[in-house]
Amino acid sequence: MERSRPSASNAGTGPETDAERFRAVFQNAALGIGILGRDSRILSVNPALAQILGYSAAELEGLCFYDLLPAQERVRARRGYAEFWELRPPRFTLERTFPRRDGTLVSGRFQLSWVCDDDGTPTSLLVLVEDVTLAKRAADELERERAYLDRLFETSPSAIALVNRGQHIVRVNAEFTRLFGYSSDEVLGRTPGELIAPPEKQAESRLLVERLQRGERFSLETTRRHKDGHLVQVSLTVTPIPIPGDAMAAYAMYTDISERKQMEEALRRASTTDELTGLANRRGFFRQAAREWKRAQRAGEDLLVLFVDVDDFKQVNDTYGHREGDRVLREIAELIQRSVRDTDVTARLGHEGGVLARLGGDEFVVLALGASAGAEQVLAERLQAAMQRYNERHGRPYRISLSVGAARHAPLDATSLDDLLAEADQRMYAQKRARGAGAY
Repeated sequence: MERSRPSASNAGTGPETDAERFRAVFQNAALGIGILGRDSRILSVNPALAQILGYSAAELEGLCFYDLLPAQERVRARRGYAEFWELRPPRFTLERTFPRRDGTLVSGRFQLSWVCDDDGTPTSLLVLVEDVTLAKRAADELERERAYLDRLFETSPSAIALVNRGQHIVRVNAEFTRLFGYSSDEVLGRTPGELIAPPEKQAESRLLVERLQRGERFSLETTRRHKDGHLVQVSLTVTPIPIPGDAMAAYAMYTDISERKQMEEALRRASTTDELTGLANRRGFFRQAAREWKRAQRAGEDLLVLFVDVDDFKQVNDTYGHREGDRVLREIAELIQRSVRDTDVTARLGHEGGVLARLGGDEFVVLALGASAGAEQVLAERLQAAMQRYNERHGRPYRISLSVGAARHAPLDATSLDDLLAEADQRMYAQKRARGAGAY
């Protein structure tokens, strides 16, 4: 039988055509390609690998690959290459950084495979090299940034909690555990609201979640609860983290402002409190009196104002000195407090309402809520009786007397707070003039 002749479709194939195809791929590949002999000499490199290494192809061919490495690495590289040929792993991948000809460093990803003859015996090593310098540089930079952010997170002076889209805590920093007393394991998977929001702040916490779900960033001052139950005043800032879907993850920063709040309260008290007697000063009186006036108007209650003046007090200072005068003022302040807070007078003063203040010098004022009819006379008489007992008890070479003026405001009266104070003041001075100079 006559052998069939090759068809036209097979015409033109053969070793020369296959070699041309391989050469075309070899020369034009984007990956660097090199072929190493058993003695590690470079048999051939393509332009891409030559460019990666910074040499020409002619300069590379004939060199041992470890000649391209720093001198201190060549012995170890030569030994490793010999072991590679002995072990003959089917395929090997590694990444390493090595110097280019100009001294700059290049990072490459190497894939090594065998080139074998017809019976499967390795004759050379095919090396594919991908330049990953930029990718590695970007990864290294990203890792540095991540490490830097982790450092900032852990060392932040503010307590930080990261929450997922379900508002469950996924991470907290060291300051969070210190500020609220929980370990990291105790907080993971719980929501900030259930963990540290006190009962009276639960409604606020729910509103904050709603604002967060709308993508709002917000800050506020509030209180949160420590593990042991005590409250911590904090400045809270919540920043949303957009994620796919309709919900928002977020990080919440809590800064302890307890010390600042205590300082603010101390400054507020100092600005509204008389240092000598501990009563409200003029500023404190008018600030509190304005609130009490509005409260009385809303509740339909009477208001009572007493103006109290120490008669001829200047002579005490001039004759016995300011130290003695200060002592007298402190004792009179206590006397007025005891007198107007007796429970048999239908008027509220103290925590339930009302104000007791030293307006300045030797002038005191009382504002009480819910005063019954005749309470002003009762209080004035009580003050005078207490003053008499004071003089008898102390047996000093001088006597103290008080002038007292009272005024009442009913809910339907058209007067203002200033009118009420002016009326009491006038009545106090009328009493002072009627009595003449205070006893001395």
